[in-house]
Amino acid sequence: MRHLPPGLLCMGALLLTACGADSTGGSPATNLATTEQAILPDCATDPHHSVNFYSDHTRTTEVGWRGCTCDGEEINLGQATSWYTVSYTPLSCP
Repeated sequence: MRHLPPGLLCMGALLLTACGADSTGGSPATNLATTEQAILPDCATDPHHSVNFYSDHTRTTEVGWRGCTCDGEEINLGQATSWYTVSYTPLSCP
């Protein structure tokens, strides 16, 4: 049976750790099904969207809203939370 060099084993453990898994079980460090990790769209680069923010993971009670102007500036109303939906709407900008 061939053995892997110790340096290669250390690199593998570091790679697994960097990817969010531990070196013993390979399980993810965070449960992506219950954690919001998306990045909101930026008004400066894509003004054709709006974001609705909700009070919890059920997304039934809206508590805030964010939209964009044609200049790429943000319009914020209410509260921003970790639970949101993004809608793309074409703006009729001059």
